[in-house]
Amino acid sequence: FSTPVIYPVSEVLSGHLEKIVCNISSLKVKGSLPTHSNISLSRDGNILNSSHGKPSVEYYFVPNVEQDDGAEILCEAILLLGSQVLRKNVNQTLKVVASPYNVSILATHGIYKVDAKIMVTCNAKGKPNPEYSWELPSKVNVEFSNSNKTVTIKSAKEFHNGTYRCLIHNVYGKNSAQIDIVFEGKSRNWVIAPVITMLVLGLIIIGGVFYFCRKRPL
Repeated sequence: FSTPVIYPVSEVLSGHLEKIVCNISSLKVKGSLPTHSNISLSRDGNILNSSHGKPSVEYYFVPNVEQDDGAEILCEAILLLGSQVLRKNVNQTLKVVASPYNVSILATHGIYKVDAKIMVTCNAKGKPNPEYSWELPSKVNVEFSNSNKTVTIKSAKEFHNGTYRCLIHNVYGKNSAQIDIVFEGKSRNWVIAPVITMLVLGLIIIGGVFYFCRKRPL
């Protein structure tokens, strides 16, 4: 009888309903059909599914790239022809691919002041490894590194305030993550001068009113 064949022979996509089929094109042995036949699919010694008297068996599952990629699938056919037991089997390594997942984005600052150094890093998993791009409030004085995973601003300005969005993709899909980075305002040294000016003006006005009241005739 024919040697079993496992389908698909290419990749399966993580997180999607997939099907493995083991098929035998012919169950005949020297022109005769067996009195009994059993075809099974198994993994690590555990039977996934089996069929009796049929030339094929199917198994539906949702693969996980971290758990199933590289797993060995065994298809075994056992035929009984009179008192003779015939066996054939075939192995196939499961190839699982995945669109980007487990996306994370981190920043050294959620709130920043003028001239602060800001670093925003994006990470994701996927098979094949994903590529990264960014949507930024401004690309002025922005550096990209670590295979485009990291954005660095050595001296942040007010126009760097806003949403930093990381875009991740590979041939099987895309994903994204974002973080808001808020400009707090100028440093205290820039604020002190206007405050002192306002206090001085206030004192002058109060002094003027007091002087006017004293000079006013009764």
